[in-house]
Amino acid sequence: MEAFWSFVKKRCAKFKSVRGDVFPLHLKECELRYNRRGESLLILLTNLVNMGKRCWAGAFRYWCAAHEL
Repeated sequence: MEAFWSFVKKRCAKFKSVRGDVFPLHLKECELRYNRRGESLLILLTNLVNMGKRCWAGAFRYWCAAHEL
């Protein structure tokens, strides 16, 4: 646990300060980066975007079927 907080502190220091309203998002990004150390973030984020597109496309098909379009 201490290793994670050390990681977060180092990331925050790079940005000089992090506004309180965006800190939860910054913390989630740190969690992602910490848990996926050694993986390519570009590939990971590309896969997440593509997964979102598939989810959106499936929801759209469902909506069209429900509305007989």
